[in-house]
Amino acid sequence: MASWVTGEALKQYLHGVPYLSFDGERAVINRLDPAYRSYPYDMWSTSLASAGVRLEFRTAAREALVRLRYVEIRGPGAPATALNGVRPASLPKAAPGAPGAVVRPGSVATSIWRDGKRISQYAPDGKLGDHEIKFTLPGGAGAYTVYLPFNAVVDVAGISADGLQPVTERRPRWLAFGDSITQGLHATDPGNTYLAVMARNLGLDLYNMGYSGAGRGEPSGAEVLAGIPADVITLFFGTNIMPRVWYDTKAWTEAVRMFMEIVRTGHPTTPILVLTPLFRVAGDHETIPNRMGMTLPDLRAAQEAVVKARQAAGDRNLHILSGTSVIGEKDLSLLEDGLHPNDAGMEQVAKEFGARLANLVKVAVR
Repeated sequence: MASWVTGEALKQYLHGVPYLSFDGERAVINRLDPAYRSYPYDMWSTSLASAGVRLEFRTAAREALVRLRYVEIRGPGAPATALNGVRPASLPKAAPGAPGAVVRPGSVATSIWRDGKRISQYAPDGKLGDHEIKFTLPGGAGAYTVYLPFNAVVDVAGISADGLQPVTERRPRWLAFGDSITQGLHATDPGNTYLAVMARNLGLDLYNMGYSGAGRGEPSGAEVLAGIPADVITLFFGTNIMPRVWYDTKAWTEAVRMFMEIVRTGHPTTPILVLTPLFRVAGDHETIPNRMGMTLPDLRAAQEAVVKARQAAGDRNLHILSGTSVIGEKDLSLLEDGLHPNDAGMEQVAKEFGARLANLVKVAVR
């Protein structure tokens, strides 16, 4: 039986973790800097989920074993009550969640992929604690990706396979900032999110900076992006402003301008692609203004105005794509709940967004 890779030796196999630490032999995942902690609570709490994080390795073996500790399992709309913004001293006895909250198996699943195809998916069935997952492999030398769940908090305790080797090829690093759509909701598998599809198609090293319920253009989020090296950046946020935050068009324009300005302090020439919010039915925000008189079309127009102003001022590496050109009013079948794309919607976003991003990646790596 092959020996286990544990502790800091896991660094060479883990990808997409902005802030990695260790608790004994377990790798602890953070998508925001835990030393900073001046984040909105909802943003910090959702950042603990392992969205976009992967184990990548090569082997010719017929099986691989992965040890995970499921610390928290979440359902869409359920508050993250178990952690209260910090890691618990001991595991909670049951998965938290608001009454009636639905835990979708795909959102908390771990899956293994090879050559762009899923081989197997593992769901914890609501059970917290230590899980040893056995993946049966097709055999023959190949590169594998184990996608960790996008809506659960997990530690990685180890990986084992005969002839295990890390994937070491340098790929362009992609920082993707956004909200729950970027985090992955409601894909049926962590490998089906639009980010995972785009990263596979374009050969990118993905860092998922999507925060469900948050990702509103928070200055602290911009500071995080400014501090992480990147070859290309995407910004896909704004829809969460409508039901939760009282912005008028003037205030929102200034918030977007400030967010861009902060990101540019760390990435003065890095290509940035902005995607405005997709068409949404939930909340009727396309036609009904918020309490400050702003509709979702007003919000998109403000984002476009900020980008155009920066472009006119000489920012040639800033680009924008209309969200309604990706998923519009005619594409409601691509939305799971009137807001979040289903798997077909994720594919659509990956296709349209990816086509624009591909050109920027070519520029970034010249």
